[in-house]
Amino acid sequence: MIIPDWHPEQTWVLEPGDMLYVPPQVGHNGVAVTDDCMTYSVGFRAPSQAEILRGFTDYVGEQLTSESRYADPELTVQEHPGEITPQALEKVRNIFSAFLNDEQKLATWFGEYVTDPKYPELDHSPEDKIDSQQLADALAQSELAFVRNEGSRVSFTEQSNGEVLLFIDGQTYPCHGGCIQLAKLLCQTPNLIINQGKWSDDQLDLLVSLYNRGSIYLAE
Repeated sequence: MIIPDWHPEQTWVLEPGDMLYVPPQVGHNGVAVTDDCMTYSVGFRAPSQAEILRGFTDYVGEQLTSESRYADPELTVQEHPGEITPQALEKVRNIFSAFLNDEQKLATWFGEYVTDPKYPELDHSPEDKIDSQQLADALAQSELAFVRNEGSRVSFTEQSNGEVLLFIDGQTYPCHGGCIQLAKLLCQTPNLIINQGKWSDDQLDLLVSLYNRGSIYLAE
């Protein structure tokens, strides 16, 4: 049990087909009342602020080298040697602000963070990888139906420069041109029909990357 010393205040007995919505921040526990039934609990756990802060700082820290250090070459002799001055605090604040105000860095981290795979056992990565030419050749013969991995988490964000960052399974795929619509379709529908026709190299490369990683697979 996640909540210690929890005691129920209300009880509902559901009939077959019933569904009960439990609002956020309300402790609950569900059990089957008979041996001949199946019950499901579907939950969406939002990250805590502590998890968000740790996640972002870990992400930034992994990209920095030991040469990236705090510096104050303009420091002068102080009246009180042990004082932490407002100027020193402003320098530290600027270090944080430099990363928080970086639109692409913040978006990339958050997109990868919220799409990090939670069900690695749902692996559809193929034994035989393909390349863009093989995909193009297959499309020359017939349309292809791809299915998004049932365990994949997908999202996207639009950038100020008009590009789109597609996030699938904790990976970032920068998209521009025709790939933008393809990225949005991947987020919109679990089934993607790729018709015969002219597909750009970028679009083929994106589909190949996702297929080889197991984020999408060919329908039977």
